[in-house]
Amino acid sequence: MSSNPIIFSVDVEDWQQSTWDRNLPISKKSADNTLFLLDVLNEYKIKTTMFILGKFAKEFPNVVKEIHKNGHEIGCHGHGHEEIFHLNKNLFKSDVSKSKDCIEQIIGHSVLGYRAPDFSIVENTTWALEVLIELGFEYDSSIFPIYHGRYGIPYWPSFINSIIINNDKSIIEFPLSTGKIGKYNLPIAGGGYFRLFPRKVFFYFLEKTLKKQPFIFYMHP
Repeated sequence: MSSNPIIFSVDVEDWQQSTWDRNLPISKKSADNTLFLLDVLNEYKIKTTMFILGKFAKEFPNVVKEIHKNGHEIGCHGHGHEEIFHLNKNLFKSDVSKSKDCIEQIIGHSVLGYRAPDFSIVENTTWALEVLIELGFEYDSSIFPIYHGRYGIPYWPSFINSIIINNDKSIIEFPLSTGKIGKYNLPIAGGGYFRLFPRKVFFYFLEKTLKKQPFIFYMHP
């Protein structure tokens, strides 16, 4: 049996605000769903990394404290769920700083990990990694090594790797897991893909991945 782990991650946000309309308030339903998810995870003794949206943290700080109290690692998901390719460096830095500071004040600990909204570190926004280093992040999990109309870097390595910026500083990248069919990477890491792909297909690639490296899974509450 493989000793490689499944790295279970959760993007804590409100679907309506993050996908439908960025100007909508964060709904109580997103908080209730997150608390329900915590109960399920506790029942099965599963620990996760939860990438929390700054707007969610500001609206529901007690839920963030509950996540932390239950022993889950807390990462940053930006503040308003704006994709990086819609921002410049200054706006991106401001957005992430606002979220990171808010979460750190709530839990009283440093936030070391980041995941971009909609996996929006793409080929022309890899400059974001340098900004993340400047802000004190030690790792990122934003790059999806797939071809997609909106996100993804299809040629990106599918394994966890350290990225050196300007021959000086580095950040560790945890790319979302994929399954290979011919020369194409299949997005089997979770989210909507987990609902769309047949169970047998998902478990085939899960087991295949775990033979050689960790499997990075993501979901939303």
